[in-house]
Amino acid sequence: MNSPYILYHEGAEYYILQKDFPHFIGKITNKIEGHIGQYPIAGYNLYVSFVGTLRGRYMPADKFALQEVQHIYADMANYLLDKKIKNNEEYEKYKI
Repeated sequence: MNSPYILYHEGAEYYILQKDFPHFIGKITNKIEGHIGQYPIAGYNLYVSFVGTLRGRYMPADKFALQEVQHIYADMANYLLDKKIKNNEEYEKYKI
């Protein structure tokens, strides 16, 4: 099965990267941060926070950009829940 995302970490911070263009990057956090988007991970006090793209803090500028971001980051949150968080004792402390 080909995954649409790559999970990685830098130090203690975890990120999720979209493989397809525009290569959005989300940070997994338990705090509200950022102005563009916070997408909750269902059942946990965790969020996927908008970081930008591989180009930097770049946001595509077309009339459907915000809907695209919302859709992709919601999908990232669901992907993380299914592939990394569910049934993982490391995340029990964030469970609601």
